[in-house]
Amino acid sequence: MNRCMEKDIREQIIDSARKIFAQFGYKKTTVDEIAQSIYKGKSSIYHYFKSKEEIFKGVIKKEYTFLKEKIAIALMNQNLPQEKLRTYILTRLNVLSGLSNFYATLKNDYFECLGLIEELRKRYIIEEIEAVERILQEGMDQGIFVTNNTKVLAHTIITVLKAMEYDWGMAEDKNELEKNVNNMLDMFFYGIVKQR
Repeated sequence: MNRCMEKDIREQIIDSARKIFAQFGYKKTTVDEIAQSIYKGKSSIYHYFKSKEEIFKGVIKKEYTFLKEKIAIALMNQNLPQEKLRTYILTRLNVLSGLSNFYATLKNDYFECLGLIEELRKRYIIEEIEAVERILQEGMDQGIFVTNNTKVLAHTIITVLKAMEYDWGMAEDKNELEKNVNNMLDMFFYGIVKQR
């Protein structure tokens, strides 16, 4: 079997597993179910992935890549650092609410017992902090933002975003939540101290 065909089968397994994990969760999903969903035997799955954990890792990587691509596309239309930050936050929340597997790894402490997933989760959080820090640094370089420490501020922003994820994911009408995000960003941009 050629390399291209092997890659296609791996992608097929990941795409199918993604739906099953989203429906039943990591714990209840079996490799048998994943194999049946693509009309293959369990041994065929193990030819491409060593374990259910490795399949899940592939699913998470794919969802995170999708999230990063959507954010990058949204940011291309923004020039001002403050609009880039607003776009980053709103795009992240909107896309993340549709990525149930990646979202689960960010929220669910169960995954702490899976060393590989915990390692991925930490790496993704670091990457997010670095992405926000780049926007903040751009604002600093342009004289738009003022902060003593872009890394601490970026970490704070990601921490606040993580606190908002559950409400965002559960909301049927996101307009009110988007207003709250915009109000939070206005406080961030303009402060809460009355200007003299």
